[in-house]
Amino acid sequence: MLLAGVHFSCRSQDSIPEKKYEGIPYRYFIGNTSFDLPPGHGYYANTWLLGNEERIGLDEHLSVGGGIIAGFVIIGIITPVWVNVKFHQRVTDRFYVSAGGSYTGIFAIGWVEDFTFSYGHFAMASAGFTWGDYDNNFSLNVYKAFPISLFEDEDEEGTGVNGNAWVFNPALKLKISPKTHLVLENFVLTENILSSKEFQPVWLTGIYGIQTAFKKSVWEFGIMGYYQTPFENYSGHFLVLPYIGLKKLI
Repeated sequence: MLLAGVHFSCRSQDSIPEKKYEGIPYRYFIGNTSFDLPPGHGYYANTWLLGNEERIGLDEHLSVGGGIIAGFVIIGIITPVWVNVKFHQRVTDRFYVSAGGSYTGIFAIGWVEDFTFSYGHFAMASAGFTWGDYDNNFSLNVYKAFPISLFEDEDEEGTGVNGNAWVFNPALKLKISPKTHLVLENFVLTENILSSKEFQPVWLTGIYGIQTAFKKSVWEFGIMGYYQTPFENYSGHFLVLPYIGLKKLI
């Protein structure tokens, strides 16, 4: 997503990445851009050590990936495992579009008193666009979740996501030095926005920070804020955490 002191225009897609290219223009912190991922090239992304994902280009328009958030190393934390496919197309030198789909399985293991195991899974479709070049760009991705089978007690208290959700992911990247970019990324999640209910809970997540290239990796540092709006008998929730990540071309 960054350029390490060397500028590539969008016209040179077929030659990217070269050995001297150290940045990864295909990702923000969490969300993706719609830039083409050249065939045979890919990247590895790590978030907070627990989150791991890899993606590789199959041809000039298609890429596949998969990942895991290793929550099983912490008692009571769920472990999502996913695979996905993405189609991307350059419309002009500064405008790209993409669409894709994913399947996610969610495992939950507990052993504080008695050993417990739960499993759920859902599918997701996405569409998005990116406007700009590798150094400065804006993207908007929209995701729609389709529940297949989630945990039976996930929404008993009215605070869980039932899986039938929409996620809106706007993100902005601006170059502030030869090797560093400012990244502002947001996620807005709500359930059943097309239903007849008068009010829907909303989950807001923002990650704001920098990405800086070092050798053939990109290090990420920032602040992540999370807020859930109050609804029904739930008073809402607010949380701020440090964010650290690493991405590397493979």
